[in-house]
Amino acid sequence: MGVKNNVASGNNKRKIEQLLQSGLALVSVPSGEKGPRVRGWNERENVITDPVDAHRLEGLNVGLAHAYCTPTPTCAVDVDNLTKAQEWLRTRGLNLNDLYIPDGSVCFTSRQPGRIKFLFRLPAGQSPVPTRQVLVDGEVVLEFRCASENGKTVQDLLPPSIHPSGREYVWVTDVDIDAMPTLPEEWLALWLGLERASVPEKQTQNIFENVPDHIKRLGPCELTQRLTGYGQSDKPSLRLIEQECEQVAEAMRTGGASRAEPLWRADIGLIKHTDGGDFACHQASSKHPSYSHDETERKIQAYDAGPTTCQHYQNLNPGSCRACKHHGHIKSPIVLGRQTAIVEPCEGEPLPAILRFREPFTLVSAGSLLSRPVPPREFLLLDFLPKSIIGGLVAPGGTGKSMLAMHIGVALSGGTSLFARYFAPKPGVVVYLSGEDDEHEMHRRLSRIVSAESARTQELVKKNFHLLDRSEQFDLFTKKDGVGEAEITQVVTELATAIREQIDTDVALLIVDPAARFRGGEENSASDVNRFIQALYRLREMLGCSVLVLHHVNKGARGNGASQNNARGSSAFADGVRLMYELNPSDQMPSVLQLTCVKSNYGKRPEPLTLLQQPDGTLAPSTHSTQDMRHKMVLKELHGAGLTKQQFKSNFGGKGKKLGMSDREIRDVLTDLETRGLIEVTERQPMRVTEAGEKLLTAG
Repeated sequence: MGVKNNVASGNNKRKIEQLLQSGLALVSVPSGEKGPRVRGWNERENVITDPVDAHRLEGLNVGLAHAYCTPTPTCAVDVDNLTKAQEWLRTRGLNLNDLYIPDGSVCFTSRQPGRIKFLFRLPAGQSPVPTRQVLVDGEVVLEFRCASENGKTVQDLLPPSIHPSGREYVWVTDVDIDAMPTLPEEWLALWLGLERASVPEKQTQNIFENVPDHIKRLGPCELTQRLTGYGQSDKPSLRLIEQECEQVAEAMRTGGASRAEPLWRADIGLIKHTDGGDFACHQASSKHPSYSHDETERKIQAYDAGPTTCQHYQNLNPGSCRACKHHGHIKSPIVLGRQTAIVEPCEGEPLPAILRFREPFTLVSAGSLLSRPVPPREFLLLDFLPKSIIGGLVAPGGTGKSMLAMHIGVALSGGTSLFARYFAPKPGVVVYLSGEDDEHEMHRRLSRIVSAESARTQELVKKNFHLLDRSEQFDLFTKKDGVGEAEITQVVTELATAIREQIDTDVALLIVDPAARFRGGEENSASDVNRFIQALYRLREMLGCSVLVLHHVNKGARGNGASQNNARGSSAFADGVRLMYELNPSDQMPSVLQLTCVKSNYGKRPEPLTLLQQPDGTLAPSTHSTQDMRHKMVLKELHGAGLTKQQFKSNFGGKGKKLGMSDREIRDVLTDLETRGLIEVTERQPMRVTEAGEKLLTAG
């Protein structure tokens, strides 16, 4: 009696009974959480094994208690970073592809990129095995899970439990729990051989020390392909370059044994940009007498220039270039890796589609939607900032957008309101990622804002607001690859992982300040900006939060009025975000700021908000209407100017003019001022400010 992946969502009683009848031991977990809350849940007597008790788990998340399952314990091979786990395993002669059998695997995913979990039975007679983690570059990329050191169970949520991000865990294939496969012997042997401490990837010994003989016999490029790629990369093929370029062939053949430092750097500058390049760089270095994995890796990561050119190679090592048939016809050997459109895959490839983590194309019928209640739009700040969106805040440099973003963070983290207008339904965790202002400046700003809040709000802010100073770092979410295409970097995953590890609750909002410090490529390139927006969406998915990214306006924005076209660089920025605000100062009164919603994909735009910049830099809502502000600006210029109505419009109306208003806006303000008795207008005579107008002009 198998549990098939064809049951509607929700942990209903019948499905739970089937799991228990298959010998699984289960624990209850609150819906939307990853672990049990009850003390002693991991004791054998507290798990659920009898189908009669299935009702106790109905409607909850359900965890599999591996160590207490019968007739043999279960276990999980938990992949947290597919690429790095695959590299680590292949140096030990194993391949994740071998675990994926379309009709026989028991595996599921939370649908986060690069993550999948395989379930197995331990072999008969094998006692529960303590959990072990594999770390690469300080990141847990792979975990073997069954029991704790003292023999108590660990647990893994089963589909269709709800991930903290709100997504359901889903089975990858049709699942028959009764036919759950046994963990292969070579995988169990690897697990049992891992030390108690987390296993670091980087060691100073030769990186090929643990490569099995049957893999060592492969040619250098085939080895690189098996260790780092799946034969399906869109980067230039190192194998093809090696066949055509003697410089690269010599580097790979000798392992850098006799390469001088300048020539070795040229090798790295080319190989790094190829399919599997990071690992191949070590292969081209490992036979040098002074090779050190850590030092070599540091140099590889520090190299950020484009691919090495033929001219540079010729200057360093002319002998290998003289006889090259491509001499004088190409600028860099990197183009040789593009001579064929398809790279033949290694045996056992390509990687199964599910492991590439592209969401399936699943149609949803209108009938299915309309048969369910319409989900309400959720807000972090009511009618101002929706939940789970990518939003933008643009402004000229030095206007106060970072201060405004910090006000937003305080309002949300403190569960209060933004300028007494936009209220937070509940407090939320905020992470402020600063690429320009250091920790000391953020401290000063935060202190000024919070000092005006209540004691309760201050305590919530202390708990929920987190700052991340990257002002002296070089953290790019995207960068150009070897052929000029923008790609999402590992920084995105590392950032999300660090946040999840250091904050023990869900994040509501990530503020990225500013876009320019975290975006690689060209800001005027639509494809490069699109890739940056995709990186923000990936952060949103990994953290389950909204992302607010700060950006600058273009040079021509002044005098145009607020518009989504004012964002600097490619229009792909404004197209990609779902909500955008623009903050602009008044030309006549720089401390008066206008906050305008210029784009909203989720309903009516909020009304413009006039803010006053206080002497300490904090912001406060203006006690005067925007209309009064505009009237004052016009009255100030009109006072004593001796201009007719037409002359005033000609001098002050239009793009780039002093008041920053269009001709039409100037005309409308003058008409309103006349109607309200604030000015006197006589045909072809200079306009005059009345006594009422004088009072408005001098009013605080």
